Amino acid sequence: MMKQLEKLAGFIVCIMGLKPSPLGKPRISKFRKSENRNTKLEVKNMEHYRKTSHCTYDIKYHLVWITKYRKPVITGKIAMRTRELIRLVCQSNEIEILAGHVGTDHIHMLVSVPPYLSASKLVQYIKGNTSRKLQMEYKELNKQFWGQHLWARGYFVASSGNVTDEVIKEYIQNQDLQEKNKLDNFEIV
Repeated sequence: MMKQLEKLAGFIVCIMGLKPSPLGKPRISKFRKSENRNTKLEVKNMEHYRKTSHCTYDIKYHLVWITKYRKPVITGKIAMRTRELIRLVCQSNEIEILAGHVGTDHIHMLVSVPPYLSASKLVQYIKGNTSRKLQMEYKELNKQFWGQHLWARGYFVASSGNVTDEVIKEYIQNQDLQEKNKLDNFEIV
């Protein structure tokens, strides 16, 4: 039995009588004679979990925000620089970008976030940093967005537990396809 468990590297095996240790390896607790030995084997993949010194976590957010007045200004060099700035902010805050899309008037992201960083703080860091630097570097944005506000006030956030990560990734990757396939924005159902 122990040899089989050792072969399951990268997995935690939860069996009645086996308890996961903080290090991810199963630890044996002895059965009492009166306990039922007909146990269920449940295997959970732990490869996608992230760790800090005292925490193991899997927190993913789907984020969307738009430019002020929904103006389509994120194109060409501005789009490339926006993506670069977002990556820098995420890297400095230990945020892993799982998927992303820079549209002409909005940003979609699926990110894995450490537990000490709230969704509102994450969006504040990204929107504030990118708005300030883009407006300093591209003066044409100052003419369209007065008051140093590149992004609209709100944002959308959802944890990916409600929808699978694959569905969100596919949705983000097909953004341009969905927009190109629509002949007009007024759909009849």
